Amino acid sequence: MGDIKKARLLLKSVTSTNPGHGPGWIAAARLEEVAGKLVNARQVIPNPNPNPNPKPKPKPKPDPNPNPNPNPNP
Repeated sequence: MGDIKKARLLLKSVTSTNPGHGPGWIAAARLEEVAGKLVNARQVIPNPNPNPNPKPKPKPKPDPNPNPNPNPNP
């Protein structure tokens, strides 16, 4: 139990100081898996895309005045 706590502390340090290091995140998830905490193991690795189905952006409305000359009486 003490070794797991030490390993968690070490891996938390690794993932917080270098979040781009993938093997650190995988090791942290594997530690939780080996410890029998499967829910925690799934939550260790952050989701880079939390909304996989974003709503499409609305199309811009056409310009009601397509005339490039703002002065109608030149």
